[in-house]
Amino acid sequence: MWLEFIIVVLQSLSVVALGVVGILEATKRSNDRLNRMGKALLVSAALTYVCSTSILYGLAAATQERLMKRIEGLQTKLLDQVMRAPPEITPRAPEKKPSTDLEISVPVSGVVNWRPVVEGRVTDPKAEVWVIVHPVGLSSYWIQPPVTVRRDGTWRVSVYIGRAGDIDTGKEFEIMAIADPKESLTEAQVFSEWPKAKWRSDIVTVVRM
Repeated sequence: MWLEFIIVVLQSLSVVALGVVGILEATKRSNDRLNRMGKALLVSAALTYVCSTSILYGLAAATQERLMKRIEGLQTKLLDQVMRAPPEITPRAPEKKPSTDLEISVPVSGVVNWRPVVEGRVTDPKAEVWVIVHPVGLSSYWIQPPVTVRRDGTWRVSVYIGRAGDIDTGKEFEIMAIADPKESLTEAQVFSEWPKAKWRSDIVTVVRM
């Protein structure tokens, strides 16, 4: 943190130096051209600015990389928790019947990869749509990333089907969309049953490839 602060100060000073070159009497000749001191100040300020900007960019990239690795680590732990949930003694049926106001168009069924795209349509473009993934036979119902609904009511989102790698290959998963849930939802929440909502889609069963 201190290193970043010092570099920002140096960058700010170089900007100031670039601004005053040619204005200060000590940096120019009588014909308003830069003298040796002015040229030296111009070059050193420019180099300082370029170097400090490059270093700040590198620090930002390193910080972002560390953050992404941390997020991936937390994500892996969460996925492991989802896939190690206790078995379902009795499968939980959704509270309501499927509504024609909300549907999943892709996928219809079949084999999918780890991060398939789920697409659908809702009759109310202002509806709050969420997608839930349920590993068949387990008591975990996992809330997927937020869905953005377009003006025409169509929507799409990339979801997680099990864990990365081939550990969950061949396992069955159920996918369902809901609209306007009765309680506030956030990405990565895990429930023990399908969340209650105003509308729900049909359940789509897929197999992880």
